[in-house]
Amino acid sequence: MGKDFRHIPELIQKELCNKLNLDEEKNLSDWINYSDENELIYQKIISDENIEQQFLKYKRFSEIEAWDKLNLEIKYKTRKRVIYKAMQYAALLIVPLFITFFMLRIIRSDFLAKQESDKSLSSVELVLSDGKIVGLDDNNKKIISDVVYDGIINDSLNGLQYDNVKQTNSQTNLLAYNTLKVQRGGYYQLILSDGTKVWVNSDSELKFPINFPGKKREVWLKGEACFKVTHNSQKPFVVIMGEEKIRVLGTEFNVSAYSKDKNILATLVKGSIEFCSKNKVVNIIPNQQCIYNRKNKQAAVRKVDAYDFVAWRDGRFIFKSMSLENIMSQLIRWYDINVFFLDVETKMLKFRGEIQKDMNLKDVLNIISETTNVKFKVSNKKVYVSKKK
Repeated sequence: MGKDFRHIPELIQKELCNKLNLDEEKNLSDWINYSDENELIYQKIISDENIEQQFLKYKRFSEIEAWDKLNLEIKYKTRKRVIYKAMQYAALLIVPLFITFFMLRIIRSDFLAKQESDKSLSSVELVLSDGKIVGLDDNNKKIISDVVYDGIINDSLNGLQYDNVKQTNSQTNLLAYNTLKVQRGGYYQLILSDGTKVWVNSDSELKFPINFPGKKREVWLKGEACFKVTHNSQKPFVVIMGEEKIRVLGTEFNVSAYSKDKNILATLVKGSIEFCSKNKVVNIIPNQQCIYNRKNKQAAVRKVDAYDFVAWRDGRFIFKSMSLENIMSQLIRWYDINVFFLDVETKMLKFRGEIQKDMNLKDVLNIISETTNVKFKVSNKKVYVSKKK
């Protein structure tokens, strides 16, 4: 952000009320011109749309405060003057609140981005059953040993392989769990002990047993993964996402269950699956997608081209009339960025296209900008989205 900003909310408040003196006007101007980022923050704060939103947000609070202060004046002043005075009080309360809040949010995002960039941890980690963490980013093939299992293979081509693990303890059918964690900007493949192939997308984690000794094969997912399940009619495969589950015998499907998303998306490539919630069981056939709303607990099924939703494992994004808000959500996880919409209506703009995941962020944003009425401003790991003028 640059330069000491602590006095800026007060200066912006005065500017909105036309009360800046020459020295204050120069100080504000110097701060705005210090960096492109400062200018973008300033433009966002003073936009009519933002002021209106913040006014509505604090409306109930400001009305109570303003009424208390004006209660004694109502008997003696005209309605017009009272309303004008109320607006002044409301402005005094609202403006510093929303300006300070907005700027602190930007600062917090700077701090978190710096924390992320300072991390020395691997972007892909395997948590063993005893809590030990193994980084998986190097290109060398290696053998990993858990507490009671040996022979977990990791290499850069095939990812993790559990299909040849051996138990080093005499106790049979010992259940031990590993967790694969993939941070933003990557994805990883593994083969479970039953031969099931799993591709785990960025900003996701999968918890799974090293082997499947019981009557069913259960794994736990946070985020997104694509499964190609080995058929076993005697032992169903279950993906657990909090309170919801997907049950299969042998099939290929994709699940997107990021905690910040309002919907869980289950898309079937081939075979059949059951999407199970507390209220309902939904059966899905190939090229169908179950959309489960976490808030109202309702599920809907629609026809799709299933490959569009598994193309990420092949290094591609495919967007078919997708909203810019949803597109940016995917880019956030892949490019490890933070996105700020300066104009709310741009969130709902639709985009259709195909993008390779190995493209740099600048080229991706240029493609989107050329075909939509938006422009992008990139500052470090922050992307600002606004309408073209």
